[in-house]
Amino acid sequence: MNTAWFIKRIAESGYASQRELAEVLGMGAPALSRMLHGERDMTVSEAWELAQALSVPVEEIVRQAMRESRGKLPEGRPGWRRGRARD
Repeated sequence: MNTAWFIKRIAESGYASQRELAEVLGMGAPALSRMLHGERDMTVSEAWELAQALSVPVEEIVRQAMRESRGKLPEGRPGWRRGRARD
Protein backbone atom coordinates (compact mmCIF):
# COMPACT_ATOMS: atom_id res chain seq x y z
CA MET A 1 0.00 0.00 0.00
CA ASN A 2 1.44 3.33 -1.06
CA THR A 3 0.12 5.20 1.97
CA ALA A 4 1.95 8.43 1.12
CA TRP A 5 0.23 8.63 -2.28
CA PHE A 6 -3.21 8.17 -0.70
CA ILE A 7 -2.56 10.79 2.00
CA LYS A 8 -1.35 13.29 -0.61
CA ARG A 9 -4.29 12.59 -2.91
CA ILE A 10 -6.79 13.01 -0.06
CA ALA A 11 -5.36 16.47 0.69
CA GLU A 12 -5.26 17.43 -3.01
CA SER A 13 -8.91 16.40 -3.35
CA GLY A 14 -9.97 19.00 -0.79
CA TYR A 15 -10.80 16.75 2.15
CA ALA A 16 -9.90 18.36 5.47
CA SER A 17 -9.13 14.98 7.04
CA GLN A 18 -9.33 11.23 6.64
CA ARG A 19 -12.34 11.40 8.96
CA GLU A 20 -14.17 13.61 6.45
CA LEU A 21 -13.37 11.21 3.60
CA ALA A 22 -14.44 8.24 5.75
CA GLU A 23 -17.83 9.89 6.28
CA VAL A 24 -18.24 10.37 2.52
CA LEU A 25 -17.35 6.70 1.99
CA GLY A 26 -19.73 5.55 4.71
CA MET A 27 -17.08 3.93 6.86
CA GLY A 28 -15.43 4.69 10.17
CA ALA A 29 -12.22 6.71 10.27
CA PRO A 30 -10.29 3.86 11.99
CA ALA A 31 -11.33 1.44 9.21
CA LEU A 32 -10.19 3.88 6.52
CA SER A 33 -6.89 4.47 8.30
CA ARG A 34 -6.22 0.73 8.62
CA MET A 35 -7.10 0.25 4.95
CA LEU A 36 -4.78 3.06 3.80
CA HIS A 37 -1.94 1.68 5.90
CA GLY A 38 -2.34 -1.84 4.50
CA GLU A 39 -3.56 -3.27 7.82
CA ARG A 40 -7.00 -4.10 6.41
CA ASP A 41 -8.04 -5.47 3.03
CA MET A 42 -9.68 -3.14 0.52
CA THR A 43 -12.68 -4.54 -1.31
CA VAL A 44 -13.35 -3.92 -4.98
CA SER A 45 -16.40 -1.83 -4.11
CA GLU A 46 -14.34 0.27 -1.68
CA ALA A 47 -11.72 0.84 -4.37
CA TRP A 48 -14.46 2.03 -6.73
CA GLU A 49 -15.96 4.38 -4.11
CA LEU A 50 -12.51 5.71 -3.18
CA ALA A 51 -11.71 6.37 -6.85
CA GLN A 52 -14.92 8.36 -7.23
CA ALA A 53 -14.28 10.35 -4.04
CA LEU A 54 -10.70 11.18 -5.06
CA SER A 55 -11.55 11.79 -8.73
CA VAL A 56 -9.02 9.29 -10.04
CA PRO A 57 -9.47 6.17 -12.20
CA VAL A 58 -10.11 3.00 -10.20
CA GLU A 59 -7.07 1.49 -11.95
CA GLU A 60 -4.89 4.07 -10.19
CA ILE A 61 -6.38 3.16 -6.82
CA VAL A 62 -5.60 -0.51 -7.50
CA ARG A 63 -2.08 0.31 -8.69
CA GLN A 64 -1.31 2.39 -5.60
CA ALA A 65 -2.94 -0.12 -3.25
CA MET A 66 -0.67 -2.84 -4.63
CA ARG A 67 2.51 -0.80 -4.23
CA GLU A 68 4.66 -0.48 -1.18
CA SER A 69 5.51 3.05 -0.09
CA ARG A 70 8.91 2.74 -1.77
CA GLY A 71 7.25 2.03 -5.12
CA LYS A 72 7.85 -1.72 -5.26
CA LEU A 73 5.14 -4.29 -5.80
CA PRO A 74 4.57 -6.34 -2.64
CA GLU A 75 5.28 -10.03 -2.63
CA GLY A 76 2.53 -12.52 -1.94
CA ARG A 77 -1.14 -11.73 -1.64
CA PRO A 78 -2.06 -8.20 -2.81
CA GLY A 79 -4.70 -7.62 -0.10
CA TRP A 80 -7.83 -7.67 -2.23
CA ARG A 81 -11.04 -9.58 -1.86
CA ARG A 82 -14.52 -9.42 -3.30
CA GLY A 83 -17.48 -8.11 -1.33
CA ARG A 84 -17.73 -5.85 1.68
CA ALA A 85 -14.99 -5.69 4.28
CA ARG A 86 -15.76 -6.59 7.85
CA ASP A 87 -14.17 -4.66 10.67
